[in-house]
Amino acid sequence: MKNYGLIGYPLEHSFSQKIFEEKFRKEQIQASYSLFPLPEIKEFPKWISSQTQLSGLQVTLPHKEKIIPYLNDLDPHAQKIAAVNTLKKTKQGWIGYNTDYQGFKDSLSDFYPSGKVLILGTGGAAKAVQAVFQDMNIPYDLMSRQTSPKTLSYSLFQTKPKAIQSYAMIINATPLGMHPHPKTTPPLPYQELLGHQKLYDLVYNPSPSFFLKKGLEKGCPIKDGQEMLLRQAHISWEIWTGK
Repeated sequence: MKNYGLIGYPLEHSFSQKIFEEKFRKEQIQASYSLFPLPEIKEFPKWISSQTQLSGLQVTLPHKEKIIPYLNDLDPHAQKIAAVNTLKKTKQGWIGYNTDYQGFKDSLSDFYPSGKVLILGTGGAAKAVQAVFQDMNIPYDLMSRQTSPKTLSYSLFQTKPKAIQSYAMIINATPLGMHPHPKTTPPLPYQELLGHQKLYDLVYNPSPSFFLKKGLEKGCPIKDGQEMLLRQAHISWEIWTGK
């Protein structure tokens, strides 16, 4: 029997185990999927050396970027994005892949932006989102808590709240709003949102998130991260099994 799982910390919010266990049940696949809370990425080498039964892993926050130095190789696409969320065990060791990219891109099929995008966050998930818009030639800005040459700060909206109206789509690629802290949300001037702006939250638990509820109050079209989660899980399975 093949064994798979998810590493990250915390993992109470994750639906991944339910997704794969349902797949195994429906398709009568002899396999298991477990959750492995891993608070510190420095624990990975010792931990993985004891998990000889594992054939594949998924990786979630906060390890999507930090795990890269501990891998034997990277898929070229994951190397370009500089973040991984799927690991495959091979004769050469553990290889890192990124299925967030295609999962997110496929989930946009009925939710494409028609103008500039604002991406909230700069972590591993946000990097996959950036790569999608780069490849689609869709302009975007990054926003985080701290300003950098390539990143805007949330403080921008303190003096220019209506600047949020210049974006066709706003994407929350941070963990803010995720269970068990559902009342947290990025500090935006939600009162200035216009009804035609699209809000996409990579958070899928709870659904809708507080971020999306703020958009609904202004009549905005919204989308949560459940479709992306399902699509990237399917791609991870293809990487692990070749089918």
